[in-house]
Amino acid sequence: MRDTMMLELRGVSKSFGGIKAITDLSMEVAEGEIVGLIGPNGAGKTTVFNLVTGVYRPDSGEIVFRGESVGGLPPHVIVSKGVARTFQNIRLFNNLSVLDNVKIALHSQPEYGLGAALAGLGKVAIENKRIVAKAREFLDMVGLSDRAKLRAGALPYGLARRLEIARALALNPRLLLLDEPAAGMNPDEIADLKELILKIHKDFNLTIVLIEHRMDLVMATCPRLVVLNFGTKIAEGSPEEIQTNPQVLQAYLGEDY
Repeated sequence: MRDTMMLELRGVSKSFGGIKAITDLSMEVAEGEIVGLIGPNGAGKTTVFNLVTGVYRPDSGEIVFRGESVGGLPPHVIVSKGVARTFQNIRLFNNLSVLDNVKIALHSQPEYGLGAALAGLGKVAIENKRIVAKAREFLDMVGLSDRAKLRAGALPYGLARRLEIARALALNPRLLLLDEPAAGMNPDEIADLKELILKIHKDFNLTIVLIEHRMDLVMATCPRLVVLNFGTKIAEGSPEEIQTNPQVLQAYLGEDY
């Protein structure tokens, strides 16, 4: 029986001017999987995330999320359908508190209408208390509960990465796209991040696609890998298969590997 597919890319291509960023890419991510999307710098990995999340519109091909074609839909619509992401370059509201950064994501799905908000009814106050409590739960999960009142821009790099993950989780996604979450982290932070990814995968029943250059993290968290090079899929398989794949070795190490 075929697994339920969370995400499918069917012959997707994207060019910028005369440069082909993605060429005829097809890949599937089953519900509940953790899949690593790897490849050398400039392979097109982040472009894939930008296509899936509506930042870019594909030139051709189809992007299907939970059975629905979403290619070219606006980002906020795709988020509302259950896709959340982090970014290669951290994007936080640096002048707001750590807590407020998570509250913003929760405010995208309030449990009251416009009329109640304009009238300032008690339901709004109750909802705001719920949002604060929920935001603190997400911060506790990523180990930031003691920094809730701190300005987000004052966080060390590794903790800012964790805050971005907490904010993504607050969007209540079914699919979480992590773009190089270990960038700038030391070995101890990477070990903690591995445990965090596995924990949120289990606790939230999430499907996760991970872009990462730290192979130790990828190999420890992803049972299946997809490898890109110059916008083309060159390999797919288990970590053991990928480590010995001649095309992958050539892409990373050059023709004389």
